Amino acid sequence: METKHTYTPQGTCSRLIEFTLDGTVVRDLRFTGGCHGNTQGVAALVEGRRPRRRSAAWRASTAAARAPRVPTSSPGRCAKR
Repeated sequence: METKHTYTPQGTCSRLIEFTLDGTVVRDLRFTGGCHGNTQGVAALVEGRRPRRRSAAWRASTAAARAPRVPTSSPGRCAKR
């Protein structure tokens, strides 16, 4: 069963994250705003994977300008969802 999800991150250049869960697999991940190359890369890495698998690896992802362990990057925000 497919379910569509929308998430509005805060503290990142991405304004919106949209994706579909096909059972337990992520499909059609899209970012509105953000760094085009980064969001394309993240979407390509996530497509076809289960959310828990990518979440553990990305939770600690941080932006260089922020304090350590503050999830401000696109992968970090995606992992929160």
